[in-house]
Amino acid sequence: MAYWRESFLRRKRYQSSRNISTKLSKSRKIVALAKLAFIGVIVLFLGSFVIFPLFAFNLPSPDKIVRKEGYSTKIMDTTRVDIRPHLNLL
Repeated sequence: MAYWRESFLRRKRYQSSRNISTKLSKSRKIVALAKLAFIGVIVLFLGSFVIFPLFAFNLPSPDKIVRKEGYSTKIMDTTRVDIRPHLNLL
């Protein structure tokens, strides 16, 4: 076999093995990123069960809220007259 042919085949084998190793390292990076994303979603899901009650603890109960003024929403009929006084909601 000619020297140039051996050299060519050696280079070709080296390049193909290098491509396989880079493909494997890319796939390993993708797998690691997927694992981190999955763990992140689990942590956020479980963390919400801790954070939500901490914020809800300081909220007043609906029975203790006292309205000093009327309602902020006005319900009007087609003649643009407020119909809330006629509903007897309170």
